[in-house]
Amino acid sequence: MNKAVKNFVSYLMITMLFILNLLPMMNAFAQEVTSDAEKTVEKDGLKVIGKIEDTSSQEDIKTVTYEVTNTRDVPIKNLILKQKNNNDSPIKFVLDTLSEERGPTSLEEQAKVETNEKDQTTDIKLLNLQPNSTRKITINGQITTKASSKLLVSVLIEDNEKGTLVIDLPNKDMLADKESVSKEKQETSETKVENQANETVSSTNEMTATTSNETKPDAGKATESIQETALTQATESPEQPPLKAQPTGPLVPPTPGRGFNTPIYQSVHKGELFSTGNTNLKIANENTAAAQTFLNTRGASSGYAINNFPLEFADVDNDPNTYNSSRAYIDLNGAKEIAWAGLFWSASRYKGPAYGTNLSDEEISAPVQFTTPNGTVQRVSPQRYHRIDQDATNPGQRFGYNNTGFSNYADVTSILQGDKSATGSYTLADIPMTSSLNGQYQYYNFSGWSLFVVTKDQASKSRAFSIYYGARGNAAGTNNEFTMSNFLTAKQGNLDPIVTWFTVQGDKYWTGDNAQIKNSAGTWVNISNTLNPVNNAMNATVTDNDEHMVDKYPGKFAPDHPNFLDIDIDRMAIPEGVLNAGQNQINFRTTSSGDDYSTNAIGFAVNAETPEFEIKKEIVEPKETYKVGETITYRVSLKNTKADSEAINSVSKDALDGRLNYLPGSLKIISGPNSGEKTDASGDDQAEYDETNKQIIVRVGNGATATQGGSYKADTAETIYEFKARINERAKANELVPNSAAVEAVDILTSAKVNETSNIVEAKIADEQVTGKLTATKTVNNAKPKLGEAIEYTISFRNTIENGVLNKVVITDQLPKGLTYVKDSLTSVGDEPKPISLKEANGTITAEYPSITDTKERSIRFKVIVNEEAKAGETILNKAKVDDTVNPPEEPEVPVVPEMNAGKLTATKTVNNAKPKLGETIEYTISFRNTIENSVLNKVVITDQLPKGLTYVKDSLTSVGDEPKPTSLKEINGTITAEYPSITDTKERSIRLKENVN
Repeated sequence: MNKAVKNFVSYLMITMLFILNLLPMMNAFAQEVTSDAEKTVEKDGLKVIGKIEDTSSQEDIKTVTYEVTNTRDVPIKNLILKQKNNNDSPIKFVLDTLSEERGPTSLEEQAKVETNEKDQTTDIKLLNLQPNSTRKITINGQITTKASSKLLVSVLIEDNEKGTLVIDLPNKDMLADKESVSKEKQETSETKVENQANETVSSTNEMTATTSNETKPDAGKATESIQETALTQATESPEQPPLKAQPTGPLVPPTPGRGFNTPIYQSVHKGELFSTGNTNLKIANENTAAAQTFLNTRGASSGYAINNFPLEFADVDNDPNTYNSSRAYIDLNGAKEIAWAGLFWSASRYKGPAYGTNLSDEEISAPVQFTTPNGTVQRVSPQRYHRIDQDATNPGQRFGYNNTGFSNYADVTSILQGDKSATGSYTLADIPMTSSLNGQYQYYNFSGWSLFVVTKDQASKSRAFSIYYGARGNAAGTNNEFTMSNFLTAKQGNLDPIVTWFTVQGDKYWTGDNAQIKNSAGTWVNISNTLNPVNNAMNATVTDNDEHMVDKYPGKFAPDHPNFLDIDIDRMAIPEGVLNAGQNQINFRTTSSGDDYSTNAIGFAVNAETPEFEIKKEIVEPKETYKVGETITYRVSLKNTKADSEAINSVSKDALDGRLNYLPGSLKIISGPNSGEKTDASGDDQAEYDETNKQIIVRVGNGATATQGGSYKADTAETIYEFKARINERAKANELVPNSAAVEAVDILTSAKVNETSNIVEAKIADEQVTGKLTATKTVNNAKPKLGEAIEYTISFRNTIENGVLNKVVITDQLPKGLTYVKDSLTSVGDEPKPISLKEANGTITAEYPSITDTKERSIRFKVIVNEEAKAGETILNKAKVDDTVNPPEEPEVPVVPEMNAGKLTATKTVNNAKPKLGETIEYTISFRNTIENSVLNKVVITDQLPKGLTYVKDSLTSVGDEPKPTSLKEINGTITAEYPSITDTKERSIRLKENVN
């Protein structure tokens, strides 16, 4: 905020002192160097290169960079980089710093990092790395005190190790040697430089006072004496009271660089961008005329400067556990749904009481307290942290008290979505700040915050949102030019662009500050309006469309003055033509001839007409309540409603609640492209069930395949698909089980991701369930079958208690002797639910049913054959078992008594010689058989009385044929007799005998 012409002589002395003290000093460090081959893993179509980069001003903060290339023609589904962090690891990784240079494509997923306690590794996971593509991943870490100087990284694909990277790291001793050299240089010049700096400040303020045209009290003169007092108090007073202990949080190291390179959030959908915020400082005595004039000046400039007044913490939340706080209001124009919300907070890093003592990274990482309009109070830690003007390439532009500040950011989308907060007042407390300046005149101090919100609102136009974050400090007399990449716009037509920014340290008194965008002609165009004019754009205002928000929403801010004490949050229109349709980056510049300030966040919203999916979820034939075990049929309908647009890679997903189980084989596309029944497996058609993530995946649109979604134009037919899910035992009485679907695609024109979510349908679980009661029966279609005949058994059961539940029903039937199962005859009869298992194995019939919640009868049926082991007239008892695991099992049984058909006898008699000579021997054969299948000849008796002239040849009588053999076979006094038992087949049997012709 030092904004005047600098004293040339003082600056020259400072410059010379710094040059003398920055002369190089020789120092050597010995370290075993890893070969290039060890820094690369290249195998099976994968190439991974690892290296270390210095991107932070802190010597012990290093950035590990991995360049991962898939040279295969197919995706790599699961790649893991296992960074060893066991007891002798040379580096400790900071998980929140993981980032990607280009980010994942629509077919890939964001890289993830997690700590693996079992393996003692920090694992970076890349899913679905696309063919012939490269991704660059970076993660920061802090060098440890361990002796090892080599980081080992195992490279795995699907748990198969492909090699190990060896990356050189400096150890703590080397860094300490370098730091001692730096400290020696600093100590020799620190006192001289500080004295010269004080003289420079004094001279600067005198010149400011003499050049000011304001008629108000002389701010520059006041600044001179106040600053000298403040510096003396801060650096020399031995009676300074001890500071209160500063809160700390889990370490978030400063992010390397200045930020703003790529968006922290980007989307294209119907909605709008809004912003608000406040300062967490106040004037100690606001009742003086000068303070009232300063605080309530509504114009762009003021004759007073902030350092004309002692400052203290603002604390408005009435919470004894917080030490600073402020409240701000945001109006989301009726929108209720939050697409994204980002929280930014910033303050000086000065801690004191000695000049040169700053807050530590742990103190800057301390969580703030965030309160929503709907009453959620939550501690929020920064996900990223930038030091303002402090990095290796630009060590500072004399910004802020003690030449430094911090810029913190956290994504708070889930908090707003969680309690459905939208329009209303938000409070932020406990921005990290020192108490050593409380009640003092403060030359370079600030503290404030901003909330950016992107809504999702079907009543709004389709817009492209690009939010950038960092810390771009701008000292007086300098320009800060930077490029914001990956910007999204419509390809044609007006853009209706708006911008909002969060800057700190700009105020009304010092001027010369501008925000500029370079247009297509190469001209820098000032972004300004009445309240944020050219040459004083950053002037401690919180405005919306050229109106003070404290005037627009009276009584809803605290503090509530139009002067926000060095905090700027402005939302304004950008003139048409400054940005062009199809533009993919913004060249931005902040300038100043008198004001110091830092730009910490910038958000843009522009028209971007992209495909708009209308997606609807419904329950087919919905019921008021559902019982555990019941099946629900879900239907999803979707189409692209935006004329002249095309979405590609269109995929719909439906994640099931934990209380739902997908019913296998129930997925089908009813209408639209690719209609028909779909399997549950992946890789064979346009849909599958992902059991691991419990989600249905359907690739929709023209040309959709088994691996990639199709094209969806406005004239593409609506897709309707269905599937079934069963309520499982995790569901409790009166609970609501939600379900919704989503569609994701890529706009073919802007390459922007398109995401839409359906409405939510809910199935209410019925009141506490009553245990059902089981009853079962068994019947047979023929109780007196003939041998060899097929019969059919039916085993039936039902629940006899209305509104009762049979949790699980299992039917078993072990076939008794005499019965043989007829293959493929086992079926089930009855309403859903059908058996989840129905099988026969080794003569045992088994059927398993899920929960039964009605009183309908269900049955299984199967056929058997009465086999040869059965005996006619003997009972065969077949008993089944029906068990629901709660009630005593039912054991229904049914008897059958096999019967035989009467057979029909046929017999023949033959002789081997019909014309024997006297005295010759001849042989007779008497044969018979049953001529009717599956019948019985109860008893067969053969008799043959030899006639006169024939004499029986002793011992010549024999039988021929299968069992049963004759039970009696004899000759007595010329009479042959053979007796057979029951004959049940149709085979021929015979007796033979010889006789002499006498």
